Amino acid sequence: MLILIASSAALHPRVAAWLSFAFEPPGLPTRGMTMLRMDAPSTVHGRDDGLAGYCDSLFASLPRLDQRRWAEVYVRGLASVPGRKSVRRMSEHVLGRRADQALQQFVNQSSWDWAPVRRQLADRVTAALGPQAWIVEEATVPKHGSNSVAVERQFSHSAGRVINCQLALVVMASGTEGCAPLNWRLLLPPSWDGDTKRRARVRLPEHEKHRSRSQYLLDALDEMMIDWKMRPMPVVMDARQHALVEPLIRGLEARGLRYALRADPRTPVAKSSSDLMLTAGECLVRSGASGGLTIPGQDGRVSRPRYVAALLPHSPASSGPSAVRRRTRKVVAEWTPDARGPESVWITNLETARPSALFDLIALRRKAGQALEQLSEDSGLRHFEGRSFQGWHHHATLVSAAHAYGLLQRMAG
Repeated sequence: MLILIASSAALHPRVAAWLSFAFEPPGLPTRGMTMLRMDAPSTVHGRDDGLAGYCDSLFASLPRLDQRRWAEVYVRGLASVPGRKSVRRMSEHVLGRRADQALQQFVNQSSWDWAPVRRQLADRVTAALGPQAWIVEEATVPKHGSNSVAVERQFSHSAGRVINCQLALVVMASGTEGCAPLNWRLLLPPSWDGDTKRRARVRLPEHEKHRSRSQYLLDALDEMMIDWKMRPMPVVMDARQHALVEPLIRGLEARGLRYALRADPRTPVAKSSSDLMLTAGECLVRSGASGGLTIPGQDGRVSRPRYVAALLPHSPASSGPSAVRRRTRKVVAEWTPDARGPESVWITNLETARPSALFDLIALRRKAGQALEQLSEDSGLRHFEGRSFQGWHHHATLVSAAHAYGLLQRMAG
C-alpha cells in the first residue's frame, strides 16, 4: 500500500520536507492495491522542540527517510498523548488527522532492525544517567485472546496471579536520578514451540524457542556487553521467579559480572562439609550471625534494619585452573525492627566494606519498579495493538525511546 503526504505548502519548510515522503511497507506488494492519498496536516505539534533532534539521532540507523519520520511520529505520540495510546489517537494528536493505517504498518510490518536503535539509546542514557546498576524486571502485558505473539494463560510474578498475558524481561539502567530500559526479551511459552499456525501468523523466527529465564537474560546481557560494547554493571534482580538460581549465578559469574539476586530463604545455595545441600536460610543460621550486624547511621546512632551475612563456599564447578576468578558469594539478610524473620534475603558477590551499601544498591530496584509502571501506562507499553514478533520488539523499543526522552528532559531541568 502506497501512502502519500501532500498539501504541505502552508507548513514550516522543515516540516514540509519530512512530510513529503512516500510510505511503502517493505515486503508488501503494491500491484493491484488501492492507493490511499493522505493530505498533510495543517500543523505538526512540537516539531521544533528537542524531540525532533533526539529522534533524528536515535533513528539514524533506519535505512529509509519514511521509516525515520514515522518513528518520530510514534515516539511523539507515546510521549504526549494522555491515556490510552492507540495508533489512531496518536496520529490524530501528532499529525492533526488519522494516519493510523500507516503508523500500524510501520510498527508491525516495516522491516527495520531494533538492535542498533537500542544500542544508540543505551549509549545515550548511560552517558547522561551514570547508572550504578542494571536492574532486571519482569514486564507483564495483559492480553485478550490467544493470537498475539507469546500470549498464554500463565503466572505473572509481578501481578501475583495467573492471567492471559505476554511476559518479558527488561534490563534497565538505574541511577540516583532515574531508570531507563536498555534491552528486552519476550518470553516464549513452551506451547508456542510446536504451534506452526500461530508461529506463522505472528511471523515468529524459526530460532525463537522457549528457553529458561536465565538463558533469556544472559542472552540480553551478552548482546549489551559483546555487541554493544557496554561497560558491565552490577546486575540486581528478583530471582525468586527462576526455578533454578544456580545456573543463573554460574552464568553471571562466568561473564565476570557482579550481582545481587533476591532469593527465597529455601533456595539451595551451598553444600555442607557432609555434602548436604544447604538453603540460604540454613546458611544464615549456621553462620552464627543470628544476632546480626548493626550499622551506624550518619548521626552515629544505631540504624535499623539489621543486616546478617554468611559467606558461602566455592562450588566445585567454579574451581580449577581454567575457572574464571570468582568473587566470594554471600547470603545477606535484612531484618526490619521487631520482625520474626528476614524482610529479604539476597545472594551476592558484591565486595563492599559496608553491608548497608548493598542495600543502597538494592534500593535502586524500587525505582526501577516505579519506572516500569510508568513504561506500562504513561509510555504505552501495554497499549500495543499488533500481534507480530517484530511488531512487539519495535513497540518496546519505541516505548523505551519515549520514556528515556522524558527522563533526559527532567534531568536537563
